[in-house]
Amino acid sequence: MRNLVIIGSALIALGETAYLTILFSPLGGSTAPWVFLFAASFWLLLTSKDRFWKPIFPSWARLIQHTHDPHRTSLWVHWAYSFLVFLNTLVLMISFFAILVTKTWSPNWAFLAGTSAILLVYYDRLVLGGLGQQSEDNSGSSFVLAAACASLSVRMFSRHNRDGISPLLQAIRIAGILFYRRRYGPKLLPAVQTTIEGLIDLEADQLPFSELETLASSLTLLPRREGLQPAFEKFLSEMKWPGGFEGVERKQMSNYELVTIVVLALGAFGSLLVVIPQTVQSGFYDQVVSLVSPEAWSILGGAILIVGIFYGIVAAKYEAYFRLLIRGSMSGEPVTKRDGITSEPEPKATSDLIAS
Repeated sequence: MRNLVIIGSALIALGETAYLTILFSPLGGSTAPWVFLFAASFWLLLTSKDRFWKPIFPSWARLIQHTHDPHRTSLWVHWAYSFLVFLNTLVLMISFFAILVTKTWSPNWAFLAGTSAILLVYYDRLVLGGLGQQSEDNSGSSFVLAAACASLSVRMFSRHNRDGISPLLQAIRIAGILFYRRRYGPKLLPAVQTTIEGLIDLEADQLPFSELETLASSLTLLPRREGLQPAFEKFLSEMKWPGGFEGVERKQMSNYELVTIVVLALGAFGSLLVVIPQTVQSGFYDQVVSLVSPEAWSILGGAILIVGIFYGIVAAKYEAYFRLLIRGSMSGEPVTKRDGITSEPEPKATSDLIAS
């Protein structure tokens, strides 16, 4: 665990230092940190592929799995990743407003800041993936994370706590995404997900905690697959309701609804222009007129900056369950990889039994 913290912190600190240097350098004049982020992200992306060498160094590739409780460690690593994505997005927004206030806007700065925010998401994900998180996209999708969420659910269900439903559903959604990319998956996975979603509306005393705990235990074995289908069949057969329901596709937005949204948005925007002072209105109109002039680089820089701001928000879509972790929900004996159940204490040696 100590090696994981030291190595991970050092590598993440390098990326964060480069990112902050880019954001707060005058007019985006410092390009060396951007080159570092780009080169490091590209190298990590190459080394994360199976046809290349193991990420970073082979001895580091399973640091998370070698900790005392890999599931708990994986959840903390995911929380750290989500927190970094949120923090970096917040810092980018603050630096953008600082640039506007100080009137030091530069298309070069906007381009470097926006692209570095995107590159840093790649960099952080690949660094943590190289340490054992095995994330397959910038949202953190991995069988390791799915198993960790399922492990949290097992502990919550063993205490008859309905808060375990959310991490269980997240584990199933992550598994569904990963199986979809592999072009195969358990046949009953959609039915199981729909059944669990149907249990959300029930009170805690109506939930089948024993069945849910058994189901979640099968997911803690991921990336092993052999126990999923029998567990799914058993879970669905034991559920009198709502096991017979299936998911219903949502209707696409009608043209009328789309036009209504556009009209309301334009009306709200027009109302805002009426309320603001005349001098601000004039400045806004001048800015709109200036956009049609051939300032493509400035427009491109601003567009990339906006993409960089929203990219972090999109990437951090999986909940990190910090509240449950900080309350000690993952305390106690870890869920083993072998059988998906809480490990039992070691039996006493014969000499200890005689001594007692």
